[in-house]
Amino acid sequence: MRFKGKKGEDWGMRNVSAGWHEGIVERIEEFTNQDSGKKSLIFRVKVTKGDDEGLNVAIFAPWGKDFGERKIAAILAELDLDEAFEKAFPGDVSLFEDRVVRKIIEKVTSQYCKIFVVEDKSGRSNVEKFRNIKSTEDQEGSAKGKSKAGAKKTEAAGSAAGTGEAASSGDD
Repeated sequence: MRFKGKKGEDWGMRNVSAGWHEGIVERIEEFTNQDSGKKSLIFRVKVTKGDDEGLNVAIFAPWGKDFGERKIAAILAELDLDEAFEKAFPGDVSLFEDRVVRKIIEKVTSQYCKIFVVEDKSGRSNVEKFRNIKSTEDQEGSAKGKSKAGAKKTEAAGSAAGTGEAASSGDD
């Protein structure tokens, strides 16, 4: 035998820890549970930063269920793809139709995201929230930009007054 086993050996497998993580949607696939026969669309997300870098977590969207469609619709909205999908598939079209699933796989795979993971009672990692990393960065950047711009305006007002100090509200 090539390898000799050890009792109680740890294979180094672990779940993504609870909290926010940056990641990438590595692949999307249809999955059928062999025991129950239930089908899901699974979004496989790989963590790209932090202590859990390289670990994977799955987002399950139950096939043909309203809950599954709401999950997929929320992911499309977060990635700013909802309007394009509405235009490409107008009317009462299920997100589980084959032509729509093919487009979801094409457009969502390789998208960067932020996910919020919780640990369930059995110790499995579940994704509770999915966010567009680009829009998150845009919001943080614009907030930082506004505060820097506000500080510069205040500084400029103080300099213009000849004091070299930040301008006050005049309520002192």
